Amino acid sequence: NLCVDEGHRGLGLAKALVMHAANHILQKGESPRLSVVDWNRPAYRLYQKLGFTDEYTTFLYRKRQD
Repeated sequence: NLCVDEGHRGLGLAKALVMHAANHILQKGESPRLSVVDWNRPAYRLYQKLGFTDEYTTFLYRKRQD
């Protein structure tokens, strides 16, 4: 998991971290893959800007505890 503290957002840290990890994986000859939850639109947009594309969608269900 990757997150940037609210006080440090907007500085390009998430982009730098994702690209560092992706480049490390690419150097090993593997394909980097990411997952993101639907409600995390800022991360989704970042990944799109960095050139990642949708591969598939998974739905997760859970029973509410009432």
